Amino acid sequence: MGGDRNHYGKQQYKLPDNVVHLECHYLMDNLADAKPKPSKGKRTAFDTQRKLHDQFRSNEPVPAGVLSQALRNLGRKAGISKEDFLYSQESWQMIDESYRQYCTEPSFVDYFWTVRVMHAPLFRIAEIARNIPATRTVHAISTGYAGLLAQC
Repeated sequence: MGGDRNHYGKQQYKLPDNVVHLECHYLMDNLADAKPKPSKGKRTAFDTQRKLHDQFRSNEPVPAGVLSQALRNLGRKAGISKEDFLYSQESWQMIDESYRQYCTEPSFVDYFWTVRVMHAPLFRIAEIARNIPATRTVHAISTGYAGLLAQC
């Protein structure tokens, strides 16, 4: 898993014999595919995300399955589509509410773009998780986005 495929070259080593499958995914692929189109967004889906973000801020453990369910709902009709996240009124409301409640330093423009840049790859992770072959073991060399994929 990497950021932009243009930052990676040809594989530099032979895979060990016990590796039976390898997929390379780049989180920045297809981020610009969505064409701006105004939408209202699904209030209930965004409320679920608000609750998850509140849980993160509480410093309490996230209940089992909550994170994986939230990630599974990304990019689905019943959840939040990439287009809803990028262009809906509900998304704007959520970002605006969060900024007003929790931020005092950075400008709103900086906050807005940080939220979009950090959350947009989650849609790619959700897509990868839906299409990954059944496995017993997945090796992730880092935490962060790769760790979120492991939660799916």
